Amino acid sequence: GDLRKDKHVGQTQTQQHTTASSHDTPRGIQVVSMWSGIHDEASAAREQGGLAKDAAESGKTLGCEILDFILQPVAGGKLFQLLYYLLAFGLIGFFAFTVYQVAPEWMEPVTTVTTVFNEQLAYPDVYLCIPAGSMVEIYEGRRDMVFAGGSNDEDHCPVTMAFLAPDLNSRVSGEDECVGTVTAGHEDPNADLVKFGTTAVPVGNDVKELVEMLPTAEVDGTVYQSACYKFQPNKVANFDLRTAVRAIFEYSDVGNEFTPYYELFLTAPGVSPIDTRNGKTYVNASQLLGAGPGQFVLFELAVDEFKDETEGDEDFHKEYRASQTAKMNQLQGGTGDPANGDFQLGPISSTEGGVAFRFASHVVRQIHTRNKTFSEVWAEIGGLWAGAAAVMTMFFVGSGHLNKDGKKLSIFRYLPGSTRRKMLKGYAEDLTKEEQLEQSVAQLMQRVAQLEHANAGRGTEAAQPVPDSFRDKISESDNMA
Repeated sequence: GDLRKDKHVGQTQTQQHTTASSHDTPRGIQVVSMWSGIHDEASAAREQGGLAKDAAESGKTLGCEILDFILQPVAGGKLFQLLYYLLAFGLIGFFAFTVYQVAPEWMEPVTTVTTVFNEQLAYPDVYLCIPAGSMVEIYEGRRDMVFAGGSNDEDHCPVTMAFLAPDLNSRVSGEDECVGTVTAGHEDPNADLVKFGTTAVPVGNDVKELVEMLPTAEVDGTVYQSACYKFQPNKVANFDLRTAVRAIFEYSDVGNEFTPYYELFLTAPGVSPIDTRNGKTYVNASQLLGAGPGQFVLFELAVDEFKDETEGDEDFHKEYRASQTAKMNQLQGGTGDPANGDFQLGPISSTEGGVAFRFASHVVRQIHTRNKTFSEVWAEIGGLWAGAAAVMTMFFVGSGHLNKDGKKLSIFRYLPGSTRRKMLKGYAEDLTKEEQLEQSVAQLMQRVAQLEHANAGRGTEAAQPVPDSFRDKISESDNMA
């Protein structure tokens, strides 16, 4: 139970994690798990198949566009057709070069930052540790440090935190002042110098693992470890109340020559401070430093949420940032005469200290890192092709005519009007359906006028007026146009 460790025993204990074998699992659960795995694999295969199909269809569409771009008919004979081909193949080469230039960027991750407002935020789990160097002072100097709980009242909330109103002293109306639980990182806190008064505190495996990961201190062959406690508030903060949670500590025989500080590690509720990634075990928690005895420190927290899909993250995980304000307790008068300028403050009169936490903002930043999607990559390719194809319009434009195969005809932009009309002579105009209808109506009206003129030349008796029904049809066609 001692926080000291013999040097010859070793400073690190290997944590062994065992996994239950399939023989310990009911067969029904094994079958469900097997089918669940098959279903997940099938879903992934369908998703990959869908992406492959989309890629094939998009590639086919772009290929058709490039082919049509090359085979575009041009007015003006072989000379202008050859000029068009030279430009077309040059622009296709330029397009391929730009794709080659930007392709490496498609493998780079994309990071987006958004902000989300949360009406409620859960207070983090707080691992409070006294560093190994300070533990040397505590053991060698036989100084006591007692975790007094969260309340100012003696023997109240002895092994919990206090849930406080914005003034950090009074309780929240209608709420229990004592909240959460506390666990220790060593076996028998009551038999040690660092303890919770006379109240036994259970040992938490996650706290013990954190202690094993922290630096040690060695004096005369004796290795000292940090002393860590976990405060788990199990409480949420509402955006319309600036509530806080607090823990208070008592020291004995503390003078100006001994002022230990706290190391604090914050994690989301229920999340271990120890993680393993790429075969390496490390402390995965937000780290802060707090002042020691004689001071109360308020940490005002801001929350960031991170998700890095390139590292295999499936969910966002929280990180905490904090600004802190410290308030020093009363000092013991002093010595000397202030009038003579030789007055010196005395030592700290109160050995009480503590930490409190509240949220400075309920606006959470979400930082999301991922690979580029196929649609994003394809949009970039489409933009590159559109840019390359747009260069062609500087030299060749649509003529407004069709060739003998009914395809739209392009023509060199910088031709005189007379040359242009000469080159397009004999080609049909490229008319829209509305324009075609207007043309048909005009031809009909011209034919009617010709018939009326012919009938008028034969005399009054021989003239045959155009039937009203025929005129109505012409009028109707004209309205449609």
